[in-house]
Parts: sequence; C-alpha cells; structure tokens
Amino acid sequence: DDIIDSKGWKHELSRGQSFYPNLHTVEIACGLDSLVDGLGVVRSLADDPESRALRYEINIKNALYFLEWAQKRVPVESPAGYGGLGYGGVQVFEQRLDVTGHAISALTKILRV
Repeated sequence: DDIIDSKGWKHELSRGQSFYPNLHTVEIACGLDSLVDGLGVVRSLADDPESRALRYEINIKNALYFLEWAQKRVPVESPAGYGGLGYGGVQVFEQRLDVTGHAISALTKILRV
C-alpha cells in the first residue's frame, strides 16, 4: 500500500500521460514488480481482498501503460539503445538492466497471479 500511496504513484501516475514526464522508469518498474507480488498476497487473504486487489490491479495497469509510453519515447536510433527501459523520464541517456529486469520480472509474475 505504501507504493500506491507514494507521491509519484498517487499524484502523477494515476493522473495519466500529461503527468508521465514527472516520473522515472526506475521508480515505476521497481514498484510494479513489488505490486504484482503484493497482489498475490492480497488475493490469498480472507479479509475483503477484492477491493484491495482491485486497487492493486488498477495501479499495475497504470504502471504498464507508463512503461509502454516510456519505451516508445526512445527513438530506434538512440545512442542509449532501444528495446529495454532506460533510467529517466522524458529523456533516457542510458539503458538500465535493473530497470528492464524489474519490468520483465513483473510481467512474468502477472501471468501467474
């Protein structure tokens, strides 16, 4: 719940693309990875997991939309490389294996949750 309630997630990610330039891929990719883990835990709880699970699902979708948006902003001919996820928001100066790794980890876990 702390991730969803953080400034970046609560006030920028949830408000759509016009707020995306204020975000950083590392924050969203790492948070996404944790939220998918949390969704699995929430779904296993007996105490009203549905409303909480829905909150997680909405934020997971928002994070996926952001990461897709961020990836599409990097031109194919970028000196930083193309295809992964860089560190940054509007401008990406380097590809980061940790950021890409967290995003891929989350995607594989989504298939199991």
